[in-house]
Amino acid sequence: MHNKEEFMIKEGELSDVIRLYDSIIEEFPEGERKAMDVFIRLFETGDYKLLIAYNVTGLEVGYAFLYTIRKLHILWLDFIVIHPEFQGKGYGTKFLEKMSSFYDSHDGVLLEVEIPQGSNENQIRRILFYERAGALRLNLKYYLPNEFGGLEMYLYYKPTGRNTLPEPEVVIKAIESAYEFIHSDIKGKEQWLNQTINSQDGNI
Repeated sequence: MHNKEEFMIKEGELSDVIRLYDSIIEEFPEGERKAMDVFIRLFETGDYKLLIAYNVTGLEVGYAFLYTIRKLHILWLDFIVIHPEFQGKGYGTKFLEKMSSFYDSHDGVLLEVEIPQGSNENQIRRILFYERAGALRLNLKYYLPNEFGGLEMYLYYKPTGRNTLPEPEVVIKAIESAYEFIHSDIKGKEQWLNQTINSQDGNI
């Protein structure tokens, strides 16, 4: 467990994945979440991690699921949740900051963010949260593949303190890796991967 003042992170176990699934259902719409058996299969590969965050008293304040793309030294943030009773207290920012240092061989974190629909306050608040934490929106049209088709989302990158944005080809390789690993069970995903790649004009 990493301990830094009032914030602690540790890797979760399979029992935690199962325990937290109800929370995933509550926090994420059907088109963004996975079936439990998919979470279990991904977790058992060893490259899909569950990080659980605790406050100084040992209370669980939130969790995150990450794909560690070892060959590219990049983390792919699949889900992050701060439990409702701990929201608005700075834990989300602390959690995001500690992820890269927890896996200190990685240079930064890629993350998907919903595109605001109208004046949806929760979606706008989420974007502002990531941007305040130092995440940068990438210049491409990213599609999250799911059983209903492809959901267009923003793709952000949060570098560690010592790094800047990755090269465009590294971002594309990371997206391809996420499609192959995280979304391997989605039929027709190649269409959305091609649309994402073709939207990239060389300037991430």
